Amino acid sequence: NNNVIMFNKESNTMKRFALLPMLEGFEEAYNESVKNTDYSIPRGSVEDLGRIMGNINIAVDGKNDLIYAISPGGNKLQVIGAKDLKLKKELILGQGLADLKLYKDKLYIAVQHTNSIAVFDTASQSISQSYALTDSPQLIEVDDQYIYYKGSTKMASYNLTTKEEADFAFYNFKWDWNVYHVERFFVDSENNILYGDTKESDPREGLYAIDLSDRNPIMLPTENSNNIVKFNGVTVFEGNELLYGATSYDRSNYMKVNNVFKGAILYADDKYIITNIEMYLRKSHEKLGELPEFLENLKFDEKGNFYIANNREHYIKKTTVENVLLNLKNKTAAYEAYKKGEYVDAPKPVVKITFDDIGNHWAKAEIEALAEIKVVKGIGDSFAPEKHITRAEYVMMLIRAMELEKLMDIKGDIEAGAFVDYFTDVKRSDWYFESTVIARRIGLVMGNEKVQYLPNKLITREEMAVMTLRAMAYKRSDKIIRDHNALNSYNDRDKISSWARIDSASAVKMGLITGKPGMLFAPGDKTTRAEAAVIVKRLMGRF
Repeated sequence: NNNVIMFNKESNTMKRFALLPMLEGFEEAYNESVKNTDYSIPRGSVEDLGRIMGNINIAVDGKNDLIYAISPGGNKLQVIGAKDLKLKKELILGQGLADLKLYKDKLYIAVQHTNSIAVFDTASQSISQSYALTDSPQLIEVDDQYIYYKGSTKMASYNLTTKEEADFAFYNFKWDWNVYHVERFFVDSENNILYGDTKESDPREGLYAIDLSDRNPIMLPTENSNNIVKFNGVTVFEGNELLYGATSYDRSNYMKVNNVFKGAILYADDKYIITNIEMYLRKSHEKLGELPEFLENLKFDEKGNFYIANNREHYIKKTTVENVLLNLKNKTAAYEAYKKGEYVDAPKPVVKITFDDIGNHWAKAEIEALAEIKVVKGIGDSFAPEKHITRAEYVMMLIRAMELEKLMDIKGDIEAGAFVDYFTDVKRSDWYFESTVIARRIGLVMGNEKVQYLPNKLITREEMAVMTLRAMAYKRSDKIIRDHNALNSYNDRDKISSWARIDSASAVKMGLITGKPGMLFAPGDKTTRAEAAVIVKRLMGRF
């Protein structure tokens, strides 16, 4: 409108100056147009709003029946009526409005170009406070004590009381350039965990979790053939279930429960799960049908209203979960049965596997978690946790943990007889024959100078360290941490064989193997089945 807006940061005020001489009647018309707004012209419809803003990021205020919208390319917070989708108010906050979170009647807004968080009070409908940060905020999360934010060079927490910042570190490396690829993160306030994920375009993408009580990382499982979590959906919690991306996880052990979903999960309640492509029943995960349109940004309120922001077509529209259900395409048999009341949406029975000799054992949780996914098996009704484990038994555990039993090219070679006699002491009739071939093909075991595998030899701690690191190298070599000084604190470090020293140091540095009393690594000690299970469980958390 041929004006310049001057913003005074100290007084937090703005003034408008005309750049050109006023046309007759213009000033009166302009002042009338900005009535009840802050330095802007109201728009007639939310469709126009979308075209102006580009990509829309919204938060739903069900208490006040309002929607708050920002755009990374804009400089305004726009307040929209949730009932009529009409623009109510606009406030200029500054360039680069990147993210917003509604928490306890306060709307926290990340303002990139001023390295700050603006706080909008939903009761007074005005800016009540601003927090200055040391980096440009791009993603934010909030709880009672902190603002968690991802900046351009780091991830940090801002203490709302002390006004102090603390940086986050993930998996023993500090996020620097890598932090650029973080796409979103969420606080699970019930369990005090901060989750984050990275973009599909980055080769180091993944799902991460930080325990906010001690700021230590929680290792999470991986998914797909590349062993990389490629999720870009919204985290949804329900009871002990974590829904993230296309997968359901058990939060007690972070083991994968189900990955039948297609698309990124955007919404879940006690009845339904909605991804950006399809809709499912919550408990059974049965598919109901396909969505009539691809969903990008879905928010909802406690009244059951859905607000869909479509960045491609530039609109926000209001609907309900029932309308989404009715308008599904290619409805399945499960949908028809469910609508007729013939389908009972019950969870699939989960049989908890345990053993009669691990009741109070220190490794009970790890043994049961691995038994549920068939990485370890019992001996009858027992597990024999204190029994020493052989080389062949440990290799089998590693093969199952890495899901390498599914390598059909190797299994096909074995069935066709097209294999190499790698070891002189392994026969086709041996129960460990297939796992031995797989392990040798991928370099997990190499044998001794006599071309022997020694499958029934009890495995030593240094042998286990080497095999474990080779498994890690096959699955995620980029996550191996090398530190030759990690063994310096052990009194028997000189007893570790030269061929095992580097991998033993890495296993200690990464927390896969810990020492024994007296600051001993005990490289030649035998390992129990329980100790092996714990090490494999730790290893799976690193994949």
